[in-house]
Amino acid sequence: MNIYRKRSFNKFILLYGVASFVSLQSGVALAQQAGGADASKGLEDIIVTATRQSRNVQDIPIPANVLDATRLQDARVKSASDLQFVVPGLKVANVSGLARITLRGIGANGLSPTAETGVASYLDGVFLGSAYYQSRAFFDLDRVEVLRGPQGTLYGRNATGGAINIVSKAPTDTVSGAASVTLGNYDLVEAEGFLSGPLVTDKLRARIAYSGTWHDGYTPNSVGRNQDNANAFSLRGRLVYDATDRLSIDLGGDYSRDRSRAAIVAQRVDPAKPLLYELLGGSLPTGRRIAQDANTFNHIRAGGARGTVTWDFDAATLTSITAYRKVRNDNAGEFDYTDLPIATVGAKHRSHQFTQDIYIVSKAGRPLEWTVGSSYFREVTSTSVDFNAVNGRVQLGSPRLSTSAYAAYGELTYNISSRIALSGGVRYTHEKKSFEEADIYSGIFSPIAPAPLPVHLGPFRDSWNKVTPHASLSYKPAERVMVYASYSKGFKAGGFNSLSSQTSSFDPENSTNYEVGIKSEWLDRRLRVNASAFWNNYDGLQVQQRIVIPPSPLAVLIINNAASARIRGLELELVAQPVEGLTLSHNLAYLDATYRRYDAINELQPNSPLVLVDGNRLNSTPRWSGNTGLQYRFAAFSGTMILNGDWSFQTKVYNNATNAEALTQSAYSAFNANISFDSGSDHWLLTGWIRNITDKQVYAARSAGAIDPAGGQAVISYYLPPRTFGVTLEYRF
Repeated sequence: MNIYRKRSFNKFILLYGVASFVSLQSGVALAQQAGGADASKGLEDIIVTATRQSRNVQDIPIPANVLDATRLQDARVKSASDLQFVVPGLKVANVSGLARITLRGIGANGLSPTAETGVASYLDGVFLGSAYYQSRAFFDLDRVEVLRGPQGTLYGRNATGGAINIVSKAPTDTVSGAASVTLGNYDLVEAEGFLSGPLVTDKLRARIAYSGTWHDGYTPNSVGRNQDNANAFSLRGRLVYDATDRLSIDLGGDYSRDRSRAAIVAQRVDPAKPLLYELLGGSLPTGRRIAQDANTFNHIRAGGARGTVTWDFDAATLTSITAYRKVRNDNAGEFDYTDLPIATVGAKHRSHQFTQDIYIVSKAGRPLEWTVGSSYFREVTSTSVDFNAVNGRVQLGSPRLSTSAYAAYGELTYNISSRIALSGGVRYTHEKKSFEEADIYSGIFSPIAPAPLPVHLGPFRDSWNKVTPHASLSYKPAERVMVYASYSKGFKAGGFNSLSSQTSSFDPENSTNYEVGIKSEWLDRRLRVNASAFWNNYDGLQVQQRIVIPPSPLAVLIINNAASARIRGLELELVAQPVEGLTLSHNLAYLDATYRRYDAINELQPNSPLVLVDGNRLNSTPRWSGNTGLQYRFAAFSGTMILNGDWSFQTKVYNNATNAEALTQSAYSAFNANISFDSGSDHWLLTGWIRNITDKQVYAARSAGAIDPAGGQAVISYYLPPRTFGVTLEYRF
């Protein structure tokens, strides 16, 4: 960072701090003026189930961001990607339907469908193994809980960076429902709704919800259909049977179909070096534009079923969650990224998983509180890739990856007094994986001929065992003030890289996190101040890189382990409700996330020696990120007007280990706003909204392509949506 940019950034942070201080001081002054008046009841409790018990988030020693149904609607959170604008330190890239989630610098180890993330996602208590599931659940939700830092004891596998709990709305005791339609630019049409109520009074309740989104493509294509469109529909149902006062059975199922076409935008790494296909006469536009002649499609079908049985004993509650999920994806698109009919690539992905979780949780409010449980996870995936060119074909048949994971865990909390609590827990995990490759056809870019005999590799097997402890101490020096310190370990098993036939397994990823924090509410609960500081040491960080196998122009993705990484950070959450109807919020995250002792492949010069990247920033990790929100509700026209405004920002992000400038996303800010009118009868809600007001072009993800025989190389980019706006009309009963 040069001196000018550093000074500008320091001024920016100073202004941000001053603005935050002034606004909060204004809020404090208004709150003090309001005194104990009935006009403002203060901030409401936020109830979460992050610890397997229903508790106020302010009373648990875990840093968490919780978005309830109202906040999700106001911020138009329609997918995991939208969470990053309201949760600082969270980065989400939607890559051809795959959610790539990074939290506190830890995320996925690649862009392939089988790549596993370090941030575990759950839907109604069910672990979502495939990244295809993670963007298809954001409708008719009660809340979303984002837990930061390793959650190795209660959540287990792949929660080294944190966990995201997605909780859908439960069936209601009375008949209720809603339907909404949205119209916007890019010919946007959205439809959402639900119907809920009793089937048998006091015994059987049901709920069904749907969501559909359709719009034209955001990315212009000069020779074909515009890309980055939407064509998606989802359906979810729940049935709750209260067999007795103690026994409850909750059945759920969901299905989604997505035929959206993601734009893969290619640009030159070096503007002075055209790609081979350009030299042959192809067109490669600059900016967010493409000229791609291939018949691009991306068909995703995903769904699952769940059964949750809850038995309430006098001293504890037993819960069993059994679930099965399945996903199918067929896609095809450009490989030469130009308007020449030279090369295309297609893929088929299949995945199914079975999970079983059983846990017993003691009743809250006792001197000793405890949780004991076990879990089982089984997943089988297969992916086939087919490259076709005018002078040949490469077919990578059916790599099959199988995963089985078993775990047992326990956690004990001793409430030493009404102010002091000591917690400790441990989890044992055993995970094994097998990988085999069938039907690999040779003849890279040889003349097309009858397919040669397939080659079979494997099976290759490996397994890992890990014990992950957790401990915390919390102290309440005053009412509604809690300070805490915690220690925890996280674990993500090793594995096999199915897309490159990488027959040797990569090693596990381990994290050790030390954290201190405070959760507090002041001024008759009109001001909430939460803060945390943490130090996280990572060993064996799993990193995906791209290499070239000469003389082929094909690039191969490999996964190896960085020796170590260090992540230090500060997080701040401020919420103020100074007067009736007005809510101000500020969130800020600072991350110092760097590699340690790692020699990386230079993807922009793949034949050069390894590069020492000690001190380089981790992928997809801004040093600073934050958001500021304002909501004001007031009576008008025999109803209620609701004004919402959000500002979010992040500093520069690197997308590879060598921190290449060609693969960066520069610092940016995003502004969103909406205005709503809620009728006095509480039946009609009319909302006008606009997102990305300044129409910033922001990369969701970037990676390096292969160096072609002409010496050219492409940067492959995926974009976030441009400026969008529209009107939503909702009817509720």
